[in-house]
Amino acid sequence: MASPSRLIERSSAVVGIPITSVIFGAMHAGYANVYELLFATVAGVVLGVACYKTRDLALIVTIHAVNNIVLFGVLGFFMD
Repeated sequence: MASPSRLIERSSAVVGIPITSVIFGAMHAGYANVYELLFATVAGVVLGVACYKTRDLALIVTIHAVNNIVLFGVLGFFMD
């Protein structure tokens, strides 16, 4: 499978980021809720654009980790 940067090199960011975002969303298909799957895909777009603009993978990993901590660690207490 081509890396996102290779996909962008061969096509464009307009093509590469949505494709990798759909893959990112599909990797979260374990969630039985379509809204969570949609959220993961949109988050993939945001992270993809941020990665494309900053070229800083450590920042993107940190954003993803903080997002997961907030969604599952903090908001999980309020969803009961």
